[in-house]
Amino acid sequence: MRVMGDERILGSSDFVETVLKNANEEYERRSRFRARGLSLEKIIDIVSGYFEIEKDEMKSQSRRRVVARSRAVISIVAIDQLGFSGADVARALNLTPSAISKLILRARNDPVLKDGVNDVLNLF
Repeated sequence: MRVMGDERILGSSDFVETVLKNANEEYERRSRFRARGLSLEKIIDIVSGYFEIEKDEMKSQSRRRVVARSRAVISIVAIDQLGFSGADVARALNLTPSAISKLILRARNDPVLKDGVNDVLNLF
């Protein structure tokens, strides 16, 4: 039996294999999305259409609830699902990285937004 790393540091070989398997699956999923040409602009286009918002309003300083929710969905999809950086998303939406962090924290606890994220992911 081959040992995957030093068990004193990493834990059992089964644990290490499980972590590596999960990381590989995550990488493959992100690679499939990226191979489809999913850029931040494409994500913004899809979410704008889903929420029926003008793309320009998405990038404006609007504080309307639907705009804030759509930005949160973009952030969750781009960062959590596709691996974009928060700084890249902030630049694409004309927001600060701090604002993106706050959007994501709120969005992760909002069941309505979780449904929106799942719906948007199904559109890809």
